[in-house]
Amino acid sequence: KKRTQGGGFDAKRFERPGLSSDEIEEIKEAFDLFDSDESGSISVKELTTAMRSLGFDSKNAVVYKMIEEMDEDGSGEIEFEEFLDMMTARISDKNSKDDIERVFKLFDYNRSGHITLEDMRRVANELGEEISDEEL
Repeated sequence: KKRTQGGGFDAKRFERPGLSSDEIEEIKEAFDLFDSDESGSISVKELTTAMRSLGFDSKNAVVYKMIEEMDEDGSGEIEFEEFLDMMTARISDKNSKDDIERVFKLFDYNRSGHITLEDMRRVANELGEEISDEEL
């Protein structure tokens, strides 16, 4: 699967107070990693697979609660706007620094304090993504 850079995504359509266009684009990139079939929405299966690859127990009640809370329209899938709402809430959450550190450590495999291209390649591989070095 090759992802096209940008792909016509307009971050300005999703502006939120306190979030820059760059931050929205970064959240969209994260959303695209979860949306492995590129359908434009994250299925429960895609989310639990991604959560498992990030070291979370997919049977954990917290994961199911998170899915339930994100799926605002009851479609059974998480569209980008729902994902963005959840991420916006998480960014402003007082525990977000701990969450960011935990995710950073999942990427920073050798604990160097930096996320290298090799780290990005490893995570993309674990998520089943085929992404070129240029895209990473």
